[in-house]
Amino acid sequence: MFHAALLRLMLVAVRKQTTFIINLKRSTLLTRGSATGRIPHLTQSGEAETGLTQLRQGLPGWRATGAGLYEPYFLGLQAEANACLGAVEQGLEIVANALDRVEETGEGWFEAELHRIMGELMLQLPKPDPIAAEAQFRHAAATARQQGAKLWELRAATHLARVWRGQGRRGEAHDLLAPLYSQFTEGFATPDLQAASAILRETAASSEPKNPIPNTGSSR
Repeated sequence: MFHAALLRLMLVAVRKQTTFIINLKRSTLLTRGSATGRIPHLTQSGEAETGLTQLRQGLPGWRATGAGLYEPYFLGLQAEANACLGAVEQGLEIVANALDRVEETGEGWFEAELHRIMGELMLQLPKPDPIAAEAQFRHAAATARQQGAKLWELRAATHLARVWRGQGRRGEAHDLLAPLYSQFTEGFATPDLQAASAILRETAASSEPKNPIPNTGSSR
C-alpha cells in the first residue's frame, strides 16, 4: 500500500513538472536565437519550484522502498527543471548522478536522453562548451540508435545539428538529419519532427543534392 501510494505521488509530481518543462521549452524556442541561448526565467518559476520540491521529497522515499526503477528518469526531469530555473550547474550535477545510477543499476533505457540533457545544459552555462556538448549529443544519438529509439536519436541529432548550424557547418547539419527524418512516416506535427524539419529547411541550400528535404506530410 505504501509503495503504491508513493508511486502515485511521484507520478503526480512528474506530470506537473513535465507539463511545466514542455511549456517552458515551447516558449523558449520562440525566443532563442542560437543553440547557446540561455533559458529565460519565467513567471511560472513558483510552479517549477513546487514541482522540484515534490521530486526532491519523493525520491528519498522512493529509494527507501528499494525501488530504484525510473530513478534516472526522475533525476533527468529534476535536472531540466533546475536548468529552467537558472541552476544549470546543479542540473549538470544531477544528470551526472543519474548517469552514475544507470551505470550502477544497468537501467539504461533513459541513458540516451540523459546524455542529450547534459549536452543541452552545457550550452546553457555562462561559458557554453559546444565541444563537450557535441560529444554528449553524439553519445546520445549513438546510444539511442543501439536501443532502436528512433525518436530519441532524431532528438539528439537535432541538437547536434543546431550546434553545427551555429558553427557554419550547415551542409553537415542537413546531411546528419535528412536520413533520420526520412525514416518517419507519421507524427510530423510533433515538436521533435517539426524542429528537425525546420533545420532541414534552413540548411537545404548547403546540402548535397543526394539528401533533399524529406516529405513533411504537410500536403496531406
